[in-house]
Amino acid sequence: MLIELARWGARRASLDGAEMSTDAFMLMLKVFYRPPAPGTPAPAIRLVVGVDAFDVTATPSGVSVVRGGQSDVRATVRSDVRTLRALIFTDLMVAAAADAGDVQVTGDAEAAQRFFRLFSKEQAG
Repeated sequence: MLIELARWGARRASLDGAEMSTDAFMLMLKVFYRPPAPGTPAPAIRLVVGVDAFDVTATPSGVSVVRGGQSDVRATVRSDVRTLRALIFTDLMVAAAADAGDVQVTGDAEAAQRFFRLFSKEQAG
């Protein structure tokens, strides 16, 4: 049921310009996830929004989101929810968002970019 609410909320926020909470965004990752091909390395990324940190690990079996930022990750991405959503649902690239000052990346920026491409744009509308 929570996944269906997240699906609805993701569409609703994109339709009426409403802001999405950080927790809703993290749940939304589970809704729009597309597992990588077998044998593809599973990226672990830390997403930081304000004072909240979440370690997100993508594997062929699903996405794990853990609050707190205590895991070993390939990259840390610091931004706001609006920009994180744009990295998933538009053609915005991590490097361009960083150049614009909308994202701060530490660690492997290419791993961060690969991470954001693991989510389906098609289900957003």
